[in-house]
Amino acid sequence: SKPPLLFCILFTLPLANCLGIPVLTIGLRRYTNESNRGFAFGLFYVVMNVGALIAGPLVDRLTYFYNHRDDEDDAGEMQHQSTGGWAMTTNRAIVLSGVVANVLAVLVAFTVREIKVDADERELVPSSADEDYDDEGVGASSRSNATSGGGESTTGRRSGGPVRKFEPLKGSTYRILADTLAQPSFRRFLVVCLLTLNVRMVFRHLDGTLPKYMVREFGPDAPKGRVYSINPALIIVLVPIITASTSAVDPLVMIHNGTYVSAISVFFLACSTSIAACVLFVVTLSVGEAIWSPRLYDYAMSVSPEGREGTYMALSSAPLFLAKLPVGFVSGLLLQRYCPEEVGDGEVRHSRTMWLIIGLTTVVSPIMTTVL
Repeated sequence: SKPPLLFCILFTLPLANCLGIPVLTIGLRRYTNESNRGFAFGLFYVVMNVGALIAGPLVDRLTYFYNHRDDEDDAGEMQHQSTGGWAMTTNRAIVLSGVVANVLAVLVAFTVREIKVDADERELVPSSADEDYDDEGVGASSRSNATSGGGESTTGRRSGGPVRKFEPLKGSTYRILADTLAQPSFRRFLVVCLLTLNVRMVFRHLDGTLPKYMVREFGPDAPKGRVYSINPALIIVLVPIITASTSAVDPLVMIHNGTYVSAISVFFLACSTSIAACVLFVVTLSVGEAIWSPRLYDYAMSVSPEGREGTYMALSSAPLFLAKLPVGFVSGLLLQRYCPEEVGDGEVRHSRTMWLIIGLTTVVSPIMTTVL
């Protein structure tokens, strides 16, 4: 029914987003140091796309199954629904698969430990739950090592100086926001986020506009799930290679070059209405994404002070989430005007014009990055 759907979309899903990716990126910083952080964020990006890779064929399979059940099953379901009963549908099956995946993720989350990587000695540092600290933040094992002249700690690990207990910077909400906004590093980071805003909107069109476009142009059995799964498949392959080979390259350079690649991808659809053009669009978009998107996470964590990563991520994500709302409306308007669901006799769809408009708005991001 509509009320539960709106509740999930407007409340639970935004809440989950706030507690999801930003918190995971902060955790990655705790678990890594400067020498391996770039590759770690690349691996993090790969893992996120494994789920998307599985989801594409799964959506196609469920869609095909429920669209091609025999007439007897269809008649039975229609009769069941007419009497007010409940029946499994394509969308319900897809949502159910997501519920199962999230339950498994919650169970895995209980195995995460509170540790921190020492940036100097590159060792895992236990949290306050693992060790007691004195007023100066020195752990018991470190004091015993200092007394015995160094060597191995009581846990068998090599000692590497004082063990620090991580304490998030505290203060009122107003003070935290004021301090963050006053930092030049945050203002530079915010500018980078705003410059990439248009090109990041292409991924919303990949999620929302492309599937409807394919169904309307190529029929209900269009392989929208398989075409979409090209994106996570390429990300899984390319991100580790690119991040490992370009770890010494400045993140801003990678962001600049990668956004150009992602932006030009839309113009394949502006030139041709075909499945091949859809594939080229997703392939090119994925290559650009593999170049710049993981490095944006890396850049965010590298410029944010320790203890303020959450504030950086929240404030920098605000423009992106605010921009998602008009993108949904724009996508609907463009589809209605240039790629309607039904066309009359003698009328044709102008889908290439729709993608040309999207492409022209997207290419603004890399051009502005070059200018500024």
